[in-house]
Amino acid sequence: MRKKQYEKTSNQNNSILISLSICALAGSQAKAEIIWTSTLNYTVNGWGSPTPPTFNYYCLGEQMQSPLGTGNNVFSVDDASAWSLTPNPPGGSTGTKQWISNDVLSGTATADFTYTFTYYHQYYLTVNSAYGSPTGAAWYNAGDSATFSVSTPATGTTGTQYLLTSWAGSGNGAYSGSNSSSIVTMDNPITETANWQTQYLVTFTQTGINSDAGTNTALTLCGSTYSWNALPSNVWVNSGTTFSWSSPVTGSLGEQFVYVSDSGLTSPITG
Repeated sequence: MRKKQYEKTSNQNNSILISLSICALAGSQAKAEIIWTSTLNYTVNGWGSPTPPTFNYYCLGEQMQSPLGTGNNVFSVDDASAWSLTPNPPGGSTGTKQWISNDVLSGTATADFTYTFTYYHQYYLTVNSAYGSPTGAAWYNAGDSATFSVSTPATGTTGTQYLLTSWAGSGNGAYSGSNSSSIVTMDNPITETANWQTQYLVTFTQTGINSDAGTNTALTLCGSTYSWNALPSNVWVNSGTTFSWSSPVTGSLGEQFVYVSDSGLTSPITG
């Protein structure tokens, strides 16, 4: 078998490159073969240039592999033989940046065929969160908008929840803030990491103080004050929150209420 490969290159006034791949038998070996002509090219939607994909095909029974050049690429392909374009994603892609084609990249030659394959430049949005059912982590076409979110507060074990405090974003255009959801433009790989505050449901109650105390403060919790008739009170508090019982609490004329003891959690609250 003799194989010849011809290449017509462009000059400075012509930007088209045509690659021809032709298979032929030597004169004494010549025989009738059904050969189809395939004309292939590829385009990139977005930025950058991946490593050119490789066209895998058969010509006169021999397996061939030819990287695609720019412009039209013309190949002679055996009838009823399998062909494919690999790899997908092509070379130059990473775990957070890739070029990907959604086209059908394989088939069987049964006639002359012409295909233009489109590769989309994509970036990956990473969303890290220990709680809150994070959404939005995916591949996005370069320049597209991507929405990510968590649910807050996120339910934990009985009497425990987690409150989103902020997002820490990395990558150009990343979001850093306290909204539960946001939108970023995928001009590069972006990572968003959710930060959470542990909270506990605490019931504060008291015995001994009565209406003689009026609205005088019985409990101070994280800067807020509670009178005797505001208790019991169920409050979600952050881990590390401090509280204190007032003593003495002034009652009516000549009367006061003095703190004796408490039970349960101590200040600061740690769960």
